Amino acid sequence: MSSGVGRGRNPGVGDLTGGRIPCSVPPRSGATRTHVWTVNDTGRISPRAVLALCCYVMFTGSAHVVTPATSLTEMAVELGMHSDVQKGLFLSASFWGVAGVMLFSGFLGERLGLRRLLWLSCSLQFVGIWWVSTATDLRTAVAATVLIGLGRGLVAAPMTALLCSLFPERRTMVASLLHAFYYVGMIFILVALIGFHKWGLGWRDVYRIMAVLVLSCGFAGLFVGTPAGRRTREKWGGPSVAQVVRQPAFLLLAGGMIFSGITEAGPMNWVPYFVERAGGASRPVAIVGMLLLGATMSIGRLTFGFVVERIGSARYFLIAGLLCAVSLMLTALPLGPFFSITCLIVAGLALAGNFPAILGGAADRFPDAGASMFAVLTMVAVIGAIIGPLSVGLVADRLGLRLAMASQALAPVSLIVLMAWFRRSGA
Repeated sequence: MSSGVGRGRNPGVGDLTGGRIPCSVPPRSGATRTHVWTVNDTGRISPRAVLALCCYVMFTGSAHVVTPATSLTEMAVELGMHSDVQKGLFLSASFWGVAGVMLFSGFLGERLGLRRLLWLSCSLQFVGIWWVSTATDLRTAVAATVLIGLGRGLVAAPMTALLCSLFPERRTMVASLLHAFYYVGMIFILVALIGFHKWGLGWRDVYRIMAVLVLSCGFAGLFVGTPAGRRTREKWGGPSVAQVVRQPAFLLLAGGMIFSGITEAGPMNWVPYFVERAGGASRPVAIVGMLLLGATMSIGRLTFGFVVERIGSARYFLIAGLLCAVSLMLTALPLGPFFSITCLIVAGLALAGNFPAILGGAADRFPDAGASMFAVLTMVAVIGAIIGPLSVGLVADRLGLRLAMASQALAPVSLIVLMAWFRRSGA
């Protein structure tokens, strides 16, 4: 099983929190595809300007993950999150919204066009983020966070598809650049959060700043000529996605996606709170821990294709899974915040390539399935991202936060088993 990245087979695989799907699947023999584009304004479309706009949108995308994660300690006190299950419920809420809209985002993007879709996305996120800043109870905060996820889930996949259409000869490079900006934005936002903490801003003020940041994407779209809509006529000559999802090999891949989502979203969303509470660190140190984890995951995601080509996918899943599992288990040791941060960074580096590697395996096993199969797999990964933070909170209430983080090691071990089963099934 190969990753497919860098050879033009399956460009554009990447991260969970942006809802990314492969941007291009080679047409089957006899297939036809027609695109008709119109323009929002009287000017000509500039592909580079559209790319810059999409990268800026992706740059702001991590706000819905890092803002609640780094503000959890204060928010838990003010909003009455008395148990860790309640905290996990809140941390996973944005992924509910992403999951709820992801499968429909391509349909809406084709009919609304990028500019109107972007305004709808920004409006939902702005209202949701501002609503959280006024919340006085957990129920309101969760409802508002789901709304944030709905807005965020609208744009990532359509932007990937649009850029792949505008840059047909450089799809892999452009898609990788786009989704790399998610982590670039995460680093800049976390640095800003450290400054906000130094200036004494509370979590409500931070949320309002993030609301304005997200809304700025809509205004940026006013100055870029963008495709207003696309009518796509497709006729594929291969198996339907309904036929593919019933295959045992696909079910193994879907199971792997769930555990990949659990492994990635579970520890990452809890890092600042875990470093503060279990490690006894200050808020800036906790934020730096999440910053380093995000930077490490970006490095892992950008280099995994090179690693897989050198050692093969079988060894990759085994080595990365074991390294991730051992690192997560070591977080249970009370050896201080810097030891815990180091363990989590190593775990992040190891797990970073799981998601795109599984998509690459799906492309190899089902080359004629089309983009819908990848949308389904990405949707399954988001379900794992919902389970991850909740499972940490559930275990933490019973066994403590350190053992809860260590329990996440079960997910990469399960992933190793499923991927070995997948290979032995003849995939």
